[in-house]
Amino acid sequence: MAVYAILVSLGFFWLADGHVVVGVSTHEVLARCIVASFLVAIIISLFVEIVSVWKQEGEDADD
Repeated sequence: MAVYAILVSLGFFWLADGHVVVGVSTHEVLARCIVASFLVAIIISLFVEIVSVWKQEGEDADD
């Protein structure tokens, strides 16, 4: 699932990279995109981890 989160964040990075912000340097835009992609990857991986733990606890309760 972590690979999925990385792929999604790279997709966001690719989409955001195509947009040029007026008055902001390209390096700053790239830096913001990289930071945003890492944040998205962290949020998605945490969400996936929480859901998997929640499902596992639900299965343990059924036994």
